[in-house]
Amino acid sequence: MPKNAFLGTFIAALVGGTMLLYMEYGFFENDTPIIIVQSPVPVSAQSDKPIVILPSSVSEPDKGAQEMRLDTVKPPPSPPPLDFKINYLYLPSGASIFQPLTKDSVLHSGDYYKVIFTPLEDSYVYIFQMDSAKKIYQLFPMASFKGVILNNANPVQGSETYYIPAKDKSFVLDEQLGMETIYFLASRQRDIALEAQYENIQVAQRHENAVQLKLAEATFLKTMHEKGLINVENDKETLNWTEQGRHFSVLRQRLDGLCQECIQVLAFKHE
Repeated sequence: MPKNAFLGTFIAALVGGTMLLYMEYGFFENDTPIIIVQSPVPVSAQSDKPIVILPSSVSEPDKGAQEMRLDTVKPPPSPPPLDFKINYLYLPSGASIFQPLTKDSVLHSGDYYKVIFTPLEDSYVYIFQMDSAKKIYQLFPMASFKGVILNNANPVQGSETYYIPAKDKSFVLDEQLGMETIYFLASRQRDIALEAQYENIQVAQRHENAVQLKLAEATFLKTMHEKGLINVENDKETLNWTEQGRHFSVLRQRLDGLCQECIQVLAFKHE
């Protein structure tokens, strides 16, 4: 066999074998076909040599397709918000009827106030108050109040009504004048981070560490201010209860849309 003919046959066999290896072991990462054409320029005895042209997409992934696939991946849906029946109430000293406590209310030393809520499902509730002296206290959960065992604990039970501090008791305003602020939060899971923040406040208060207390309170308030605010809406349901031998009845209100990162804040004047 002439030397040139042998060389042409050898090259053709080498190219064909390479193609078989690529197809056999899946070296191509897409479905773009391989294009085989004849050389347009005759080269002596090798003029019928096949030329393999590999598509550029074989070596470079289709970035546009990858980005499109990433765009179709959606985050999991947010859990639905919690719903609560709720009442903020106050009883002026010497009066016989509880009134709605709102941001426009003006209370005086010796006035009574309380919070009543009913969750529509099991959840964890946290109620705090920053009093007119800028001290922060937890109103719920609360183990006892003025020597009375309450056992107001988390998690709260759906459809059960909770009276804060108790069904037959109310908080009373002291002689310190200023703004009073109540924070109401709830979630389906225990808020360990929030509990730790309040524990830091308690530790600083017990040790009378002013610097540590200021830092702990600032961290707590920053958490409160970062949450979204929701409003109290009127409801048609009536709530009845007895306190200190007297019967009371009020129209309920509700918190709609209390999400994981939401809070209801009520600030009122103490004059």
